[in-house]
Amino acid sequence: MIATPISRAMLYILSSKGVKRPERELNSINPYAQAIESEIAKKKYSKEFTQTFLKLLKEGKVPSWVASAVDIETMNLAR
Repeated sequence: MIATPISRAMLYILSSKGVKRPERELNSINPYAQAIESEIAKKKYSKEFTQTFLKLLKEGKVPSWVASAVDIETMNLAR
């Protein structure tokens, strides 16, 4: 899929131009990328596991070494 590399290139360009939150702009450039990534994340993590883990993380009950070893961004997409 050619849209993903192009949108990532735009993300880097926007970042270099000083845009504060380029990922918001990225979603407008390629709105399907997040939907695809979300579907992939849902296949990787179950909804129950994701909700429980993120709740424990928010409450500060997950050790920092665990949080650093887990892809939190992917888990947020799996919600």
